[in-house]
Amino acid sequence: MKKTQIKKFISIVLILIVVCILFGIYAYKNKNNQSTETNKSSKNSSSKNNGGNSNNSIETDEPIDYDGIVKEGKSLILIFGSEDCVACRQLKPVMQKLSDKYEGKIYIKYVDIVKHPDFYDNYKFQYIPSLIFFKNDGTPYIPSEEYVDEYNFEIAKDDSGNAKYTLHQGALPQEILENIIQELI
Repeated sequence: MKKTQIKKFISIVLILIVVCILFGIYAYKNKNNQSTETNKSSKNSSSKNNGGNSNNSIETDEPIDYDGIVKEGKSLILIFGSEDCVACRQLKPVMQKLSDKYEGKIYIKYVDIVKHPDFYDNYKFQYIPSLIFFKNDGTPYIPSEEYVDEYNFEIAKDDSGNAKYTLHQGALPQEILENIIQELI
């Protein structure tokens, strides 16, 4: 064999080796992604009815099961936010910590309004994060006058003047959130 033929042969072999390595990496990543998705779906399908939460994460991709939560006799705090919102990103881990601390006593749900715009059709708010509070019987949490005045809580009412839900727009200090949770549970 001539030198040019040997160089061509070596080049072809090297190209084949690189293609095989890249294919192997692609196949390995694809296999891991499939097993991760399988694990996620098996966790979601095996989890008990927890209003859309799986493995105690506050973020939900499922509509809120209000009736199921009320039947369990648990209070609910809904947080509407977005990954684009700095205050939402700061509030989310605080709320996750509180959800972990009070697990089994209250449901805390975080809904990304960009991913799930249809999840907040029943609520009127202008800013995020927005927090909605319900007592364990499904009625709105009514904060003390001190909280209403100092933290600008709003009580949304239906056409007949009955309270529908309690709203707070913006983040609240963790201490206040814990006080509210203590009142709710």
